[in-house]
Amino acid sequence: MALEDIKKKIISDAREKKHVLLEQAETKKADVIDGYKKQAGAYRKVMLERTEADGQGIKRGIITDARLRVKNELLSKKREIMAGVTSDAKSKFIASPDYPAMMKSLVLKSLTSREEEIVVSKNEKTLDAKWLDEVNKEGNAKLKFSAQKGSFTGGVMVKNNDIAVNITVDTLFKMMKEDIEKDFAKILFE
Repeated sequence: MALEDIKKKIISDAREKKHVLLEQAETKKADVIDGYKKQAGAYRKVMLERTEADGQGIKRGIITDARLRVKNELLSKKREIMAGVTSDAKSKFIASPDYPAMMKSLVLKSLTSREEEIVVSKNEKTLDAKWLDEVNKEGNAKLKFSAQKGSFTGGVMVKNNDIAVNITVDTLFKMMKEDIEKDFAKILFE
């Protein structure tokens, strides 16, 4: 073989090798593209699932928040209604014919020296001098009204020096609140 034939043989082998390498590269390229398509599909599926899960979580959060706001508003309205009912009950109690007698009984039970001062509300109309005379007579006491007026709804404060017994309507209703609040709620909201 001559040098020219060797050269042609090398070029011919190189072309065949090039053709084989190009076919292998095309096959490899197709495999790589298929592999990336599969990975992209799997990644897309994972991302869709995550997005769906995140969306469901956000949806649950919004629903939970809305339910909580509705419950809080409902509770606020219930408290408002109960406060109105309590206020009406206080007014009716003070206007009732039993009010002076009940206050007299409570005052008599709270006496220690029988010379206490009675503080009435600045708006008090029922517990007057006649009422105080009845309390003094029944309790064999020398009670007197204080010049100081209270800023409470009704009832009295019984003062003996630095000690005061709170028999105000506000305090009486506050003491009963826990007992009657459940009953109010049952009547109003069930």
